[in-house]
Amino acid sequence: GKLNEKQYKDGMAHYRQLAGSDPDIQAEAGNFGSRIAVILYDPKLIKEFYAKQSNYAKIKPTQAMKAIMGETGLLLAEGNTWKNHRKVISSRFHFEFLKDNIPLIVSTTREFLGELSKTSLNKVNVLDEAQKITGEVVGKIFFGENLNQYKVKGQLLTLYLADLMTRASSGLTKDYFIFLAYLTGVDLELVPSYKKFMDEVRDFRQFCFQIIKD
Repeated sequence: GKLNEKQYKDGMAHYRQLAGSDPDIQAEAGNFGSRIAVILYDPKLIKEFYAKQSNYAKIKPTQAMKAIMGETGLLLAEGNTWKNHRKVISSRFHFEFLKDNIPLIVSTTREFLGELSKTSLNKVNVLDEAQKITGEVVGKIFFGENLNQYKVKGQLLTLYLADLMTRASSGLTKDYFIFLAYLTGVDLELVPSYKKFMDEVRDFRQFCFQIIKD
């Protein structure tokens, strides 16, 4: 990943090259430190995997991801807890629900793109911007338009959350000591930079609980 990013400016370069050189590939196996990783390419294998989720355990998330997302949330939950949450989500995200929210999604996207167009547009991280828009859309749909009144350290709540998520997922690869601690199973909070980040995450969760309480 690091080599691809440096050489090709593209973290997905390996997979793009693989698709071109061997379009019939079904799966790929390798290791991530001491962990074995299997990447599925064949649609039939992917379908089989998702149809029988009870046979597989999700990868253990980092402390930051657990603290941000909650261990009983849809992303990290297992078994019956996951099934119950999935049922609730399915009941909300049906066609008519999404159709009714299209004007809100469009206006929010235009609002963000409008602000972005006022900048120099140099070094724009498209993924980060997409995460910000998605976070704002989801926040407005489930918490209402007044979500914009809440700010954390001078930043909109949804943007702050998007930033936390980005830092939580990229921290492993960008900080050598955090990456080493993760691979060896050491408590990540023994690394000062990770401990500082976790304090931010806990403060954010407390802020969210206060909003729910209010």
